[in-house]
Amino acid sequence: MADVQFDQRDLRMLLREATRPDGTRMLLRWLAERLGVRALLLNRFGELVASYPEGPEPETAREQDLLAEAADTIASVLSQRFHAAAHDAGTHSVRVLAVDAEQLGPVLVVARRGAFPDDANALIADVVRLLRLRWRADEADRRRAELERAESLNREAILHMLMVGQLDGARRAAGALGQRLPDVLRVYLIECAGGDRAEAARRCSLVCGDRAWIIPCPAYHDQIIVLASASDAGTLESLDDELHEIADGALCIGAGEVVPLRDTAAGYRQAFHALAVARSNPTRFALFSPRAELDALLGVEGVVWARAVLAPLLDSTSERGQDPDSGELLATLHSWLSFYGRAAAQLKVHRNTVATRLRRIERTLSCDLTELETQAVLHLAVRLLDRPRRTAAVRGAVPDLDSVLDTDPVRQWAAAVLAPILDKDPRLFLDTLRTWLVNNARLDGTAAALGVSVPGARKRLLRIEEALGRSLLNGPSARYDLLFALRIRQRGWTDAAS
Repeated sequence: MADVQFDQRDLRMLLREATRPDGTRMLLRWLAERLGVRALLLNRFGELVASYPEGPEPETAREQDLLAEAADTIASVLSQRFHAAAHDAGTHSVRVLAVDAEQLGPVLVVARRGAFPDDANALIADVVRLLRLRWRADEADRRRAELERAESLNREAILHMLMVGQLDGARRAAGALGQRLPDVLRVYLIECAGGDRAEAARRCSLVCGDRAWIIPCPAYHDQIIVLASASDAGTLESLDDELHEIADGALCIGAGEVVPLRDTAAGYRQAFHALAVARSNPTRFALFSPRAELDALLGVEGVVWARAVLAPLLDSTSERGQDPDSGELLATLHSWLSFYGRAAAQLKVHRNTVATRLRRIERTLSCDLTELETQAVLHLAVRLLDRPRRTAAVRGAVPDLDSVLDTDPVRQWAAAVLAPILDKDPRLFLDTLRTWLVNNARLDGTAAALGVSVPGARKRLLRIEEALGRSLLNGPSARYDLLFALRIRQRGWTDAAS
């Protein structure tokens, strides 16, 4: 029987092959061609991982027959009863070797017609050593990917808790990751035009380092949320500049104001509106242009009104154990009012679950969620309950929305909201905006009412977005604020939820 030579050149070549991404297959190929064998790698469950040669279906059938015939020998090595075993299968000689004697599986199965060459065992053993290195490297890569995925999911869960105001839970979850959430932060929203979010996250990570949390946006798959500590003004200013520098044709960045950790959701909304501005900004970067929020102007009377509007939902109980409670229904409503069709992704539930919950919310509140006025009222009520404030009771009857909105600060707010439109092209912009809102923010109905195409209506609304410095077409949208502002300006508000 001829000897099989294995020299230094073979060793160098095999080392190169073993370090390639497809190193396992290349090692099996080299062994199969050098010895004239069929080489198969099985995992610890005895399942085929890789083989060479990879033949057509009849070859695959013979391969399965071979494994079945040598099943007892393979099982003895998989169970670590033996580190190596041999089997004569009629026309074939079979060698089975544990690739890693320190753990269950994988095993290498080598089958040859007739007897093996005299030096085959030594050569196979050398290849097994390289397979062990390749296997351990692949296992390390798989485990690292699993850890990265687990950390990414944990960060999404922390973001969700922050967005719904569960600060204690978010801090505990962050502590379990060995990290600390900042007391004050700035939210950046980064959009990758090419859709390669992994590459965008890598670029952000190089810039941010340990100064920020980088989280894939659960609602928009081309966006990344960055939560940056704002405890040190100089560090934050430096981060602003560095992120500004990487904003280009591929990356578009919107930045919110510095907010307390409890106001992360507000910081996200601000960054989202800034992103709408950044898309049309030559620098591809925009800071949020602040103004007062309507819910911040309404005081205790607004909270009392909001509780009355949402009382049926807040007081609702689950009919069955698996039904959502009032907290889950309120979170679903809040998410849907902000993200609409993307609420399921933001909540990490099936879209049918969201649809079922929305139908229950409609029944509980006796409302029609397809109506924009209803959405605006409920959105304001939810935001009022989200905002931490004093909870003193108001004596007498529960105020209606007209009286809650009938204050000078609110009228000044409405004027400030509409000022950018009135300063630009008041007739065109106001007609377009009113028509869009009357048609429940639907582009097709708006286009038909205006006598323009759908792309034409979209183009007008994008111009309004640019003038306002707020997102309209995508949520979180400023459509609710605009509806309130127009009604207050026209003194024609009717409480749709009273």
